[in-house]
Amino acid sequence: MTLRTCLPIFCLFLTAASSAQDAKPKRSIEALHFVDSASALPPEFASKALLRIVRSKLISDPEWKKELIESAFQAAGQAQLPYRNHLGRIANDARISLEFASNELEALTLQTQAVEAMLPLDPARALRMYEDIPVPQIQPRTCQDPNTPDVSLYFKTAIKMFNAAFTEKQRKEEEHVRFLENRITSVRSPVQVEPAIRMLLTTRLTESQRSYLASKLAAVLDAVGGDDRTYGITESVFVPEDLSDRSATIVLVPALRSYIRRQLSGPRCHDNIPAAGKLPNSAEAFNRLATKIDKEGSSYLPLNSSEVQPSKDEGTIKQQFPWKSTRSKAMLSALKWLNHGNRPGKDSVRFWTAAERDTEEWYSHYLETLKLLEGWQETEEESPQDYIFMVSQTYSILAKLVIGQDKRDHAMESYLRFIEQRYDAAGSRNFWFTNVRMMLDLAATTKETDKTERSWLLQHFSHSANPIIALYAQLERDL
Repeated sequence: MTLRTCLPIFCLFLTAASSAQDAKPKRSIEALHFVDSASALPPEFASKALLRIVRSKLISDPEWKKELIESAFQAAGQAQLPYRNHLGRIANDARISLEFASNELEALTLQTQAVEAMLPLDPARALRMYEDIPVPQIQPRTCQDPNTPDVSLYFKTAIKMFNAAFTEKQRKEEEHVRFLENRITSVRSPVQVEPAIRMLLTTRLTESQRSYLASKLAAVLDAVGGDDRTYGITESVFVPEDLSDRSATIVLVPALRSYIRRQLSGPRCHDNIPAAGKLPNSAEAFNRLATKIDKEGSSYLPLNSSEVQPSKDEGTIKQQFPWKSTRSKAMLSALKWLNHGNRPGKDSVRFWTAAERDTEEWYSHYLETLKLLEGWQETEEESPQDYIFMVSQTYSILAKLVIGQDKRDHAMESYLRFIEQRYDAAGSRNFWFTNVRMMLDLAATTKETDKTERSWLLQHFSHSANPIIALYAQLERDL
């Protein structure tokens, strides 16, 4: 049926549909390619890529942006990691640092990014999306664990929602206050306390509203328990420097004191126990706050040392560094020679110059190191992750050191092949992608004089057999 021959009522429908189709912004082939490629990836990689595409200049149609943001949000919920992990102040081996590096591949990170991307486009829709984010469930840690949860984004995004997602009608009905109340009453772990307090104190509330929410938080603090590994990571930051709102002070300060005393008098990690004669960080911070708001000490008693003595020392993180096998020790020795030839003196004069690395002697050592590297087997190491970490690091160092574009390209090609083949063995997608990111960064940060080489490397990576590497190389190159 054509527009010329259709019945009147159908003519009206087809004419409207045709006009709507004509009015709809065209979607470029390049944008469709990126979107299709991203959608085919594992969930966290798909979500991260879609959000990057939305932020680019490729997508101008607001409705398409919303569709992609929704898709990114849904994919994010299936990510392998629920939230970021923070490494404490104790030195950890570099492999652990890579495993918990922040690559923005966590469900909470990606979902809050999607919500914030939707907020200026459709506040009501953004609010519904935020409400669909599961309340972070914090798994307990032991003093031997190097990592602790970081769920602060849940509360930081809540502040943005409070400020921009509610209509005037909703605010008159205090729906925005109930929204904050729901976030506050969800607090169960020490790592949620600091962002919840910040949310309470930084949002624009009336005195009565803040007093009401402060009472809710005070009640929550009386019930919050938790291991000392998670408490210790926020110990020096969760106590506010000041409480200018008297309505919050009356109920919150006593609750803070009780919470701090209860945590500090329980079992503690060895690295969180202060030196003899010194108060723990959170006790000192509370005492500064109490003195500031009650100089005479008549209302809020400072914490004294007898109240904050730990009941037990539960030890600390076990240091486990790789590079312990015969092969890895030989590799370290070879890399040391390639860096400085074991020469004495200060680093400024000790390391080989580019000219010194462009010699037959240096290149001969380089080839011997490559043979040692290519013979390295996973079974020689304690875990697949240790093996991936050390081999990946070695390829990266060799690619940085070797002189000559052809030689460097060969090193990067070997580096790429190794990373391509280790996706399944890595176990942790975040750990594997950290190695990918380091490889891409090595290409992306090539000196300005090597723009041709940088372009070649990213072009080469964009044809990788691994679709994740291929797409992210294209994004790095084109967006």
